[in-house]
Amino acid sequence: MPNSETLTIRDVIQQMIVKSPYRHKFLEASIICAWKKIMPASILKRTRQIFVKNNKLFMKLDSAPLRQELQISKYKIIQLLKEENKDYVVEDIVIL
Repeated sequence: MPNSETLTIRDVIQQMIVKSPYRHKFLEASIICAWKKIMPASILKRTRQIFVKNNKLFMKLDSAPLRQELQISKYKIIQLLKEENKDYVVEDIVIL
């Protein structure tokens, strides 16, 4: 008997992600994509490494002035990431 409920592909993928044991990896990848979406190209050029661990966004930059500027703007960046990705909350940003 066919199922009368129709689902969109997006709904099916969302269900797969929710049930997946690797859910946190999908969410971490979405935070990194959100970072690349909200930051200007000048910051992305100087970002050498970015990863998420324990609800913290870690980033390595190659510019000391930019590192200082982002350190000052951490709260604003966290708010932008929350607006962009409501599924996963970044609690802190660690700039290396």
